[in-house]
Amino acid sequence: MVANNPDLPPIDCADSGEMEADADASRTPGSPHATGDVAWCKTPTGHIKRPMNAFMVWSQIERRKIMEQSPDMHNAEISKRLGKRWKLLRDCDKIPFIREAERLRLKHMADYPDYKYRPRKKVKTSAGACKAGGEKADKGADIMSS
Repeated sequence: MVANNPDLPPIDCADSGEMEADADASRTPGSPHATGDVAWCKTPTGHIKRPMNAFMVWSQIERRKIMEQSPDMHNAEISKRLGKRWKLLRDCDKIPFIREAERLRLKHMADYPDYKYRPRKKVKTSAGACKAGGEKADKGADIMSS
């Protein structure tokens, strides 16, 4: 069951219990948010992943459903559909997922007390750097010659 957070408003939707049941059913022993399993947070290189937000918790469940129905659908199309569906979802229907995300965040804080999110800048490839650099260099050259 998703833990109640006093900072969140109470659930007042009649059908939200079904959503919570779906969220609970998705917590299988092999799932990323199985209780007591902190291994999902680390990659083989030792990098600690960020905890999932409410959208990620919801989309993980919904993505599986879409993939079962349409196994040939491209991941990009699935992501677009999930984004649209999440935006259309009522706030009261999102609450179970917000609570689960908060539970995961608190568990992550307990498991990794010294964790600090440090985004890394992506290294540009040589082909991409030339293309992007060339455009910027032309604009810079125009400014410098003026």
